[in-house]
Amino acid sequence: MSRRKHNGALVAQVAVAEGGVERALRVLKKANEKLGLWKDEKRHRHHVKPGERRRLKQSQARRKARQRQAKREQQAEPEKRP
Repeated sequence: MSRRKHNGALVAQVAVAEGGVERALRVLKKANEKLGLWKDEKRHRHHVKPGERRRLKQSQARRKARQRQAKREQQAEPEKRP
């Protein structure tokens, strides 16, 4: 497997051995995941207005804050025994 830039974009390449297509696909998927290509492709699938992007970011931040708070509260509670 090798990584290179093609027209400014990261590209993962996998050499396919005789009859090893399934394995090569698995390696390619891992490489794309490691490079973050799937996430990048998903992000660029359609245009998101700047205001909408900001609202999404804020809502995700609120959700993470609620999750952290719930985790802290759960850890702070002493364990109840019957």
